[in-house]
Amino acid sequence: MKRGVIILMLFGVILFSCLVYADCDSNKVIMKLYSQNNSHAGLWNDTSYSQIICSPSVINRDCANPLLWLYSSTNSHVSTTNLTGYNIPICFPDGCSVADGACPQSAPLPVASLYSRNNSHIALDDFSGYNIKVCCGGVGVFGSLHWENMVNQPINRSRAGASVRAVVPGTNLAGKSISYEMWKSVKWWWDDKVASSSVQGELIWKAGKNKSGVFETGNYYFKARVDGGELVSSEGNEFGTLEVIIGDNIPPVADITSPIDRQIYFLNEQLNFSQASYDIDSTFNWTWDFGDGSLASGDITSMNNYNLIHGYNTTGQKSIKLTVIDDEGASSIDRVTILVVNSTYILAYIDSPRWGSFVGTGLTLLNASGTYAVNVTHNATGVEKIECLAGYCPAQTEGCPPPQVGCHVPVLNPSNLAGFANVQFNWVFDNNVLNNRSGNGIGNAVFYQHFEPGIHTARLTASI
Repeated sequence: MKRGVIILMLFGVILFSCLVYADCDSNKVIMKLYSQNNSHAGLWNDTSYSQIICSPSVINRDCANPLLWLYSSTNSHVSTTNLTGYNIPICFPDGCSVADGACPQSAPLPVASLYSRNNSHIALDDFSGYNIKVCCGGVGVFGSLHWENMVNQPINRSRAGASVRAVVPGTNLAGKSISYEMWKSVKWWWDDKVASSSVQGELIWKAGKNKSGVFETGNYYFKARVDGGELVSSEGNEFGTLEVIIGDNIPPVADITSPIDRQIYFLNEQLNFSQASYDIDSTFNWTWDFGDGSLASGDITSMNNYNLIHGYNTTGQKSIKLTVIDDEGASSIDRVTILVVNSTYILAYIDSPRWGSFVGTGLTLLNASGTYAVNVTHNATGVEKIECLAGYCPAQTEGCPPPQVGCHVPVLNPSNLAGFANVQFNWVFDNNVLNNRSGNGIGNAVFYQHFEPGIHTARLTASI
């Protein structure tokens, strides 16, 4: 009998907790929705709708200027005006307004979206295709708390130990302290608070990490409080619950977007170095190697040197490397090669195989037809012209000779294949000077080479 009593008590607790859809005091509930999007709406005291729009302050339900109107207290369409039949007002906090399209800077957070101004379905937050927005600007007026991965995609599943973002959409939150609580759902028992922290902005959490530093699988949600205000929960929201599972780390991706591979730049020009590197499930750091003996590093927390300016005080070919390493040791490398000019220069370039690629055993096609040579001549005002001496040269420079900015210099005769006859190619394989190939012309730029199974290197130098 005692065992039966215990079971009934547990079910009683569970049934009661199912009625508590979010930690929002009833006097702060603005309205309720049946679902996250394409939904009907109900009043603040609706007992059958689970999606809540919560205010940071007590709602005045006798407001002079309601933003929305319903035709019934539940299962209702929504209107922005007091149409015939739409007689039930919905009051929002001061500072909220209705906008067509994007929300204004004075109230930048869309807390709800309507398909049309009259007789409309409604959706939470900024829902695509629903272009009438209810916009708020008060601190702590939240949209749906939810989980995201490290590239800002909403998620409901992650591997144990992955870095995830606990996102609190809100307005005027810059510089505000947000207190977070991480909760694990426990079946047949009270949920377990596994972590808590206070930061400015969103929190990055190692998924499944408990108080002892051990990672556990299961379902997790979080609660957030801004500057001591109302404690709001992600539980029940779309992407508000995170299933933590066992899985493998996904390596980062290094991606240089500027400077541009094979392009021509100028001595003492200030170049933009930019990247689009990312890691879906980890924080990461990076190191730029500019190919002139100098380095620059940063990490995803500080964002130092993610993008930066760097110039070269020497001419010639520059091999640039960006190395990205995540917090679990996985890495990725991206490379570009540029030519910094001031007179006559050649760029030795291996088109294929690309660095780090896999090829079949036996004969491998080596292609260095991207190699080219240019000559720069000057007059009293600066660069007069650039002429292609050999190879497939770019049609124009990507850079601009200082002190000018934002210009491109045309390259004369950009396709000069006959000039390849004057180019000396020197290949060294596996860093063994005895294992080499040398000669002039296209036959030494494109050819087949036999390799045994294993890791191999090829180094090319070219001269004219």
